[in-house]
Amino acid sequence: MAVNNIRQVIKSRTSRALLLSVALALLAAWFFLSQASQSTTAVIRLHQLAVEKEMLRRENAQLRYQISLLESSAHLQEEAEKMGFAPPEDAEYLAFDLSSGNEIGPSIEKELTSSATYESPPSMWSQIISHFWILITGQSPALADLGR
Repeated sequence: MAVNNIRQVIKSRTSRALLLSVALALLAAWFFLSQASQSTTAVIRLHQLAVEKEMLRRENAQLRYQISLLESSAHLQEEAEKMGFAPPEDAEYLAFDLSSGNEIGPSIEKELTSSATYESPPSMWSQIISHFWILITGQSPALADLGR
């Protein structure tokens, strides 16, 4: 009987060790599969992001192309014509001689001062006085001069 007890004790220790070994193997396999699943999920997500990045890059290139077409001079001219704009037919340009140090050249300055149609704008004080005159009398100062 003592031999049977020893065999049962050895058998129970062996079965416990075997059961513990199987449990540890299952736990290790579960950890491995969990890590493999997470890395696979990360790889799939990276692939999705790469596809999305490429799609956005292509969309950005398409938008840049559309902007370049819309900003082209031919398109702008066409749109301006649709809105009723037209290029100037007769353009006159003023040439200023700035070598003399004046703001405008002496030839143009002579033309402006000698012109009979040029009138200097009224000063600020004359405008204020004319406004007060209109308030007080109810008529324009020019009409008041005609009535005298």
